[in-house]
Amino acid sequence: MPPSRMEMAGAMRLDLTSSRLFVSVVEERAIARAGAREHITASAVSKRISELETALNTELLDRSNKGIRPTAAGVALLSLARGVLHDLDEIQAQMRAYSSGTRGHVRVFATISAITRYLPEQLSAFLELHPLVQVHVEEKTTTAAIAQAVAEYAADIGIFTDLPHAHALEYFPYHGDELVLLVRKEHPLARKPAVSFAEIAGIDFVGMNAGGGIDPKPYVEALLRASGPQRLMWASDWPWTQNAEGMTYRRALDLAQRVGAG
Repeated sequence: MPPSRMEMAGAMRLDLTSSRLFVSVVEERAIARAGAREHITASAVSKRISELETALNTELLDRSNKGIRPTAAGVALLSLARGVLHDLDEIQAQMRAYSSGTRGHVRVFATISAITRYLPEQLSAFLELHPLVQVHVEEKTTTAAIAQAVAEYAADIGIFTDLPHAHALEYFPYHGDELVLLVRKEHPLARKPAVSFAEIAGIDFVGMNAGGGIDPKPYVEALLRASGPQRLMWASDWPWTQNAEGMTYRRALDLAQRVGAG
């Protein structure tokens, strides 16, 4: 048999507001005091309680000159309603923590250079201020992989080199890395305090692969295409580079140290 219109109307009143009002009535032992506590008229409280009893098809309160007491069903409902309202308060408290920026889970994808050189100290300071925030850091070797992860919501923050990628992302400057050009002392560029990428266009070039840091390869190859024929090699370690360039590792290291101390 389908429910009556009255039963359907009553069932619609079985909500959080009615539950809160019922708890207040039991705790205050009077409808008027419950109404004052919840800032609602006594008649509205009485109507809600009546609808609640109709929805549950049972009496929840014993009314007498001595006040209001819950029936056996009312005692059971009181326990359940208090649990629901407590859970609701807890949900609201946790959501306020999220909205204020004090709790959450942040996923950071970054290159190895950022992870080893910059992030440890910065994350330590951040977590000291926000101990309830969980930070997951994962190493990625290419800008494309990091940008794709952010674009696909696999990561919240990506730290990568400022290189072209196919994703529409918002980005901000983070840190700068210095690139050093190593040449023989008699080379025309040897005495220059700084060298632009445009100045190495057309010059035979042996470069190091990125290894997780800034990768100059796309820049240099773009210049190569603009300047015409040029010999260009990329190495994965220093011994290969120093053999191709014809200099010792010690001389290259000394030159890099002098430039860095500049």
